[in-house]
Order: sequence, then C-alpha cells, then structure tokens
Amino acid sequence: MLRMGGLATALVAALWLIPQACAEEWPSRPVKIVVAFAPGSSADQFGRLIAPELASVFKQQFFVENRPATAAPSARRRSRARSPTAIRS
Repeated sequence: MLRMGGLATALVAALWLIPQACAEEWPSRPVKIVVAFAPGSSADQFGRLIAPELASVFKQQFFVENRPATAAPSARRRSRARSPTAIRS
C-alpha cells in the first residue's frame, strides 16, 4: 500500500510540473551549434544548412561555431564549460 501512495504522489507531482515546463519558451536567446570539425567539412556544411531552417521554425537565431578538436567529446566539454545553460545529452 505504501508503494502505491508513493507512486500516486509522484504522478500528481509530474502532472503538476508538466504545464509549468511547457510554458517556458525555448529558445529564449541565440543558439550555438558546436561543430567539432574544421570549417568547410561536411559536418560544418550540414550545420550551416540546417541553422536557417531551425531559425525559421523556432523564431530564434542559430549560429555555427567550429571547434576543430581531436574528438567530438572535447568540443562538447568546451561548450558545456562555457555555458551553464547548455543542454546536457
């Protein structure tokens, strides 16, 4: 019985938080797309191709920042370290 009470409490809390989370506008400022390859690479070209499309859908500026590194995780760490609001994946 105690287990059902905890489950019910969690369900009520989740239902209460969903509208609040959905009410928040995203993105509220320009979005940086970090590409872990050199400018002119296929990954860079893809990022530059989708940035205007994303901007038109979300009505916010998207820009590509190239961070050539030895590996993609290095670029991901750099973007997270600089922005406390970076989306964690």
